[in-house]
Amino acid sequence: MVAGQVGDQKTDATRWRLRDVGGEQTWHYLSEEQAKEWPQSTADKYFLGLPTVCGHQLQEDRI
Repeated sequence: MVAGQVGDQKTDATRWRLRDVGGEQTWHYLSEEQAKEWPQSTADKYFLGLPTVCGHQLQEDRI
């Protein structure tokens, strides 16, 4: 859980993963160790509203 202000707690978006098995989609919230073993896909990041490209890629695109 990530806390901002008092009473404002939310989950860490970087630890969510979407699994699709035979068209059945389920979200999984991982421990820190599990998250290291199962990196987020671009689709995971997109659906969670996270950046989908690295900062250095953005710099290269502007040149």
